Amino acid sequence: MSNLLKKSGWPGDRPLNSEEYQTLVKWNECLHSFSRLDPLVTVLDFATAVDLLHTTTRETTFQPESPGEAPIQIMGLLEAGGNHYDALWALGMHDENWPPTPRPNPLIPVVIQRLHNLPRSSAARELQYAQALTSRLLDSADDIIFSYPQRDGDRALRPSPLLQALVKTTPSEQEITIPLSVWENHQGSAPINELNDNYGPRLTSINLKGGASFFKDQSACPFRGYALHRLRADAPKTPTPGISPRIRGTLLHYALELIWKTLENSCRLHQTCDNDLTQLIDRSLQTATQKLLQYRNIEPCPLKLELQVLKLWLQEWMKLEASRPQFSVLCLEKTCELQVGELLVNLKIDRIDQSHQHKGNILIDYKSSDNSRPAQWIGPRPEEPQMLLYAAKLKSSVCGLAYGVINRDHSEFRGLARDDNILPNVGVDLKNFDFSSWEILIQQWSHELEQLAGEIQSGAATITPARGKLTCRYCPLSLLCRIDCNGELDTNLDHE
Repeated sequence: MSNLLKKSGWPGDRPLNSEEYQTLVKWNECLHSFSRLDPLVTVLDFATAVDLLHTTTRETTFQPESPGEAPIQIMGLLEAGGNHYDALWALGMHDENWPPTPRPNPLIPVVIQRLHNLPRSSAARELQYAQALTSRLLDSADDIIFSYPQRDGDRALRPSPLLQALVKTTPSEQEITIPLSVWENHQGSAPINELNDNYGPRLTSINLKGGASFFKDQSACPFRGYALHRLRADAPKTPTPGISPRIRGTLLHYALELIWKTLENSCRLHQTCDNDLTQLIDRSLQTATQKLLQYRNIEPCPLKLELQVLKLWLQEWMKLEASRPQFSVLCLEKTCELQVGELLVNLKIDRIDQSHQHKGNILIDYKSSDNSRPAQWIGPRPEEPQMLLYAAKLKSSVCGLAYGVINRDHSEFRGLARDDNILPNVGVDLKNFDFSSWEILIQQWSHELEQLAGEIQSGAATITPARGKLTCRYCPLSLLCRIDCNGELDTNLDHE
């Protein structure tokens, strides 16, 4: 490793400053630790050796020593505890991170580790360690903030139970002053030429690639729609441990498709006893898993646990389905083509039911996350236009559309309908959204979709997030659009 680095010219011939020298010393220490693994491992290929070295460096704590006291210091929790500061901000203090999860050393028997109370050996030891360190942090400054992320993807996070006694505030209650950037300080030092690039080239084909997701991104922010679907500027996907929300949703879709291909209508559901229904759910999940494994490699242990959880969710969901007025399932995972304005859009509708009592079609879109609400369909730039595209396809035959929310906390329908009692807890809610009739609402949706289609076709790419910071919070394009650097985001804060 060292020879390769030297041949590549690293660290070079120039004198190293203090931080660079300390980094080089720590790197050499890591190489020495890495070389001590020789008695424990066999001959390694280069890629495996690099991975192992990467693990060694990642688990090595390192903070360069400063010649003087820096006004802001970034350090680990263990380093921070015991010192005294003017103010302290501890990040990432959520329930899955603090107390830390046990990680026993794989080279020492777990019984011996727990007997001697070694670090990371047991949950009890980690709790004791976290309690002691939290107490030290609380004594480290007069002004202290403990913060935690509210969500990790689709997963809701909560504050660490060790922080329950502290006063809880929201981000809006914290007055945080951000200094001017270097760019803003020097912006007036030289003339700047501005180029209006709010539009890209016009679409030359009427066949739209991206489907409903293009409409969703265009509605959220024209630049996002253009960058993701025309420039293909999407960010790399971040791997997640265990079963990702995307795989979970795919399994649910496959299983429900198989269940309703067998049952077909509410009458057969009512005629099916609990034991037979449970067996049908089991078979559907197994078949869905086999289909998924044809093109995805999934570890068997987390998959087995996930299937047990999904079985419970589907049992609760079928109880909800049984409480509905009589219906028949017309089609499942239906692929169709829709013309919106001058564009042709390919869609895939999860499920279309026919209501026997209300003489109309009900559109259902399954969701395993908890973020979907019918309020997202209303407004000049709807947040979730996918269901509106489905409604535009079927037009007057639609009497209701709803999300089928299936997750750990909920099994429920969320939607809007032409009449009451079409779906459990879904009915006529048009007055709250300022629409006098179902037909006018459908017309308004068609109008909004045609406007979005016109934007897409014209190449509109203005940086105008529909809901300000809420739109930008999980956008992968912040480095590309640089809306924070331009100071444009503050103009849309009212939407929060």
